[in-house]
Amino acid sequence: MKRYSIKYKICQIVFIMFVMLIAGCSSTGIESSAYVEDYIPGDDYNYQEYSWLQTFGAHYLTQYNDSLYFVFGEYLFCHDLISGNTVPVCLKTDCIHCLEEDENKVLYCDAFLGGIAGQAPFVNVWNGKLYVLRLDRQTGDNILVSSDLSGNNQKILARFSIHDSIRLCIMHRGVIYVVLTHSDYGGQVGGLYAISCLDHNPKLVNVYEESGSDQWIQNVLPYGKYVYFEECTQVEGGYVSRIMKYDIQTCETIAYVDGGERDYQISGIIDDKLWIRIGLNYYLVNDETGDVVLSENGDNLFVDTYPNFSTHLQRLGNDSYLVVMYDKVENEFDYSLKIVSDAGEILSEIDDAAWEVFGGTQRIVINDKEYIVRYLLRGDDKLIAAYGVDDIINGVVNPYIIYRSDSIPWGKGYYARW
Repeated sequence: MKRYSIKYKICQIVFIMFVMLIAGCSSTGIESSAYVEDYIPGDDYNYQEYSWLQTFGAHYLTQYNDSLYFVFGEYLFCHDLISGNTVPVCLKTDCIHCLEEDENKVLYCDAFLGGIAGQAPFVNVWNGKLYVLRLDRQTGDNILVSSDLSGNNQKILARFSIHDSIRLCIMHRGVIYVVLTHSDYGGQVGGLYAISCLDHNPKLVNVYEESGSDQWIQNVLPYGKYVYFEECTQVEGGYVSRIMKYDIQTCETIAYVDGGERDYQISGIIDDKLWIRIGLNYYLVNDETGDVVLSENGDNLFVDTYPNFSTHLQRLGNDSYLVVMYDKVENEFDYSLKIVSDAGEILSEIDDAAWEVFGGTQRIVINDKEYIVRYLLRGDDKLIAAYGVDDIINGVVNPYIIYRSDSIPWGKGYYARW
């Protein structure tokens, strides 16, 4: 009897270890849809949008099949790419949505997201569900909710108090990663958090916590089964940073690239490799060691032609990039879209000089044609325009207008910024 009991207990232990192994991070409350290292289209975060979304800390628009869900002002809209129609995401027949002027009735509209200063807008669709960051009409808290595609059947995934500042939300393989700072009378603390949309009872789980008010997290980039982010520390005259690497399967976080006294910045994923920027040079990161190596063209990439510029770039083809440039001398962005070669030569450019550009530039596909989405503002005139990538390369300015309005109020929150 004792021998059977010992064998039974051994089998129990082996089974438990097996379950924990295949469950990955589910034991800590983070369950992902996959743990493979390769990019999974439709399931993974679109790393090609990384550089601009990180700059503005916002995710205004997402594509799901032939529909675009986007935040405009403080309202959520859906644009049908087949019919060209745009409607607020609200099914209430007696609601006039964004035309409402009564402040009490505004809260009645399901498309009204609201906005508290300091919160980054977020909208995403995954696995047939719509995910948004919105205002709780009863409490005034910000809440992260899921719903069906019509906005009905809402479920609260996470609640944030008035002391919480949400700097960034990103969805990757069914997990929403949140950069959060909590401030109260005891000081300020923050970190990187995650919430799995696969859990029946989702909860906000701490992935990495900042150690003090002189530290913060920025530039979060999920790719494959890893999440890269920068941990920055304030020092005299500026800050230093190191690049951290979080494994979504093992839930382990390591210092992947330690800059020491230098400022290392995540530039993006190009050709399935992590690139970082040190000053004006671009470096590749060795997958196994985390060491940085100067790429074959890293010392020439934009530097010889534009010595005063640091850039945000997206790979378009084998020998060209879509870039937005930042003048380090004048301390301002040049927001015109440029197609730039490996050698730094401007191949084509679309100048939006008459407009103020706001919001992270994103990519969509219409009838198998790739477009770059821009958020433009000129006085009271606001629009979301999509430029065909091939058109940009050929110097053609003929944008597809997703939405335009000169009357939607922007409120007093974060969304009022554009």
